[in-house]
Amino acid sequence: MPEKTADNVTTVRALLDAAGLQPPQVEVERLAELYGPIRRQVAMIYAADIGNVDPANVFRAGEIGR
Repeated sequence: MPEKTADNVTTVRALLDAAGLQPPQVEVERLAELYGPIRRQVAMIYAADIGNVDPANVFRAGEIGR
């Protein structure tokens, strides 16, 4: 089971408040448990050296249909 820290609870609560969401406290606590592992996975994605390329889901106007 991932660790739920007070910092994670605060961060998750702030993110939910910013999005205008008010889930039950049990859901906030579960999200706080998952926040650390998800944050580490996202950091690994951004740390990957892929050079000067765009993600596959980026389309520039005028390039579609070439």
